[in-house]
This record gives sequence, structure tokens and C-alpha cells, in this order.
Amino acid sequence: MAKASGSGDMHDLGEPEYELHVSSLGPMKPLAGWQAGTMAHCMVRLERWPEAREYLALALRVECTKDSTTNGSLIELLDRVVSCHQELGDMPGMLEYVPDLEEAMRGLRQRGWDRRERDVYALLLQRISTVLLLASEGTGQMIGKALQVLEEAANNLQIFIGDAARPEDLPDVDAEVDLELPEEDEKAKIKKKKFGPQVDNAGELLKQIRTSIKILKVSQTGSEQEVQAAAGKSSTASTARFEEHVPEPPAPTPAPAPAKTPPAAETASPEPAFRRDGLNSLRGVLREVSRAR
Repeated sequence: MAKASGSGDMHDLGEPEYELHVSSLGPMKPLAGWQAGTMAHCMVRLERWPEAREYLALALRVECTKDSTTNGSLIELLDRVVSCHQELGDMPGMLEYVPDLEEAMRGLRQRGWDRRERDVYALLLQRISTVLLLASEGTGQMIGKALQVLEEAANNLQIFIGDAARPEDLPDVDAEVDLELPEEDEKAKIKKKKFGPQVDNAGELLKQIRTSIKILKVSQTGSEQEVQAAAGKSSTASTARFEEHVPEPPAPTPAPAPAKTPPAAETASPEPAFRRDGLNSLRGVLREVSRAR
């Protein structure tokens, strides 16, 4: 079987294992997602970035939809996804993860992870906002969504810091917990431990998030003004083009001068012969009267 080596580690290329998981369980099962993450790690070691991206996309989709996902597991996987896309120079490609990330946030809220780990959840939201902004590559397409995510993170951190100021209201996370072990082991106790990424300084994180919110609001206002200005220019240009193509009304045509009728005496056409009834015209009648005299 082929091996992927790096930093002294040996990693099996488990394409057959992954195919077996997918065919037996389905691609969206947690074990299939875990195997996809393992395959992505192998591809990163081999610097086969396009294949690593495909496996990471599968792993992220499963992680965002499964019931057992946590804030920390999503943070770690998102960091790997962003690193892979940076290696490929394909930041806009992360836009395809937006629906999955939105589903992940809904699922975490429904299961109470936003309240159970407010600080780590806020850290996750900060990571998601970074993905949104990197994917839009300065176009401003995702500023609105990123602002919503960061404002939710700031609210959770404010509550977390307020609760931390009242330790009597918090459960004792360092208290020893009985495991209900057999009688001979009833004295065996452990302390609660936290796994995955943790927030070292919630106040500093809140400061960073508030700064990001201010910058994004300024950017959003500037983008809206540019859009309005562009719309105004487009409207003006359209009006100008319309005016250029509107034909001018034709100049009024002068009425033709009335034709002059020559006097009867100057008429060149000969008079018709006198009719037998003597009523050809008034002039003929007068002529006949003169002759009779």
C-alpha cells in the first residue's frame, strides 16, 4: 500500500477504506466523515491539494450536519479548510461551504453549545466570519452575513464575561466527579477537562471582534454609497443615450401658395360654341341681346 510520509510520520493512503465506509454506511455518516478527514490529512502530507480539498469538503459537510459536532471540532476543521484553499489560491471556492456552516450554527444553537461554551462558540463565529470575508475577496458580497455572525459572537462574549464576573453563579468546572465505579474503585475520581481550541482571553477576543464590526460597518456604508453612485451614473447615462436617440420633430413644411387664376379676358382657351338653347353663359346671353338690337 502506498505511503504518505512527512515529518517522520507514515500515513496509509486509505482510498479503499474510505470507499468501504461510504458504500457500507453512506457518505454522510460520522465514520465516513472521519475517514474523509483522515484522507485529507494524507493528501496534505503529499501536497496533493486538489484531492485534499475534496476530502476536506466531504469531512466538513459531515461535521456540520452530525448531531455530535462541537464548537472545537468545527474550528479545527475550518482551519484546515482555509489552509488548503490558501495553498490552491482558491478563496472564492469556500463560498460553497456557506450553507453547511449556516446549518452547523443552527445545530449548535439547538443543542445548546452556544450557551454551554459561549467563549468557544464566539471563537467559532469569528472563524466563520473570516471564511465569509476571504471567500468574497473584497467584493463586499458577504459583509452583511459576516456582520451578523460577528455581532452574535460579541453578544455571547459579553454574556460570558458578565457570568465570569460572578463565579458563584457558575458550576465548579474543576470539582471532582464520581464515576460510579465499582466499590473498590469508588475513590477514583477525575476532574473535568476541556478539549480542543480554547479562548485564553475573552476580553481580548471581544475587543478584536468589536474592531472587526466597526471596520465592516464602514466598509458596508462605503459599498452602499458606491452602489448608489453607480446607479445614479447609470441612470444619467441612460437618459443621455435616450435623448441622443430621440429624433427631433421635422421642421414645418410651408403651405403651398394658392395658384393664381388668370382673368377671364386673358384666358387663352377658346370659348365653346353657343348652344342652341342660348344659355351657354351670361356673356353669350348678353352678346345675343346686343345682336338683336
